[in-house]
Amino acid sequence: MLAVVVLKERDCGRFVVAYSEYLRDGLQVPNDGLNARLLYKTDATLLWKYGEAKAQKLYASDIKDPQRPKSNSIAPDEQNVHIE
Repeated sequence: MLAVVVLKERDCGRFVVAYSEYLRDGLQVPNDGLNARLLYKTDATLLWKYGEAKAQKLYASDIKDPQRPKSNSIAPDEQNVHIE
């Protein structure tokens, strides 16, 4: 049944994740397959809640990536590729 649902949806990524979650948690995969709309609604709800929680924290990261130095040098002519 799962294969039929996957072929109809043409996006099996979420089904693979859901199936592996069932296996990880030791649960039985439902006999009637996985409900695609329910999976997407669940994911959308989790992402929405994550976004809301992140927006309410109002913090700035103290981790600063060092900037890469700009190269002021020009490569010697023998290192350049000439196309004719």
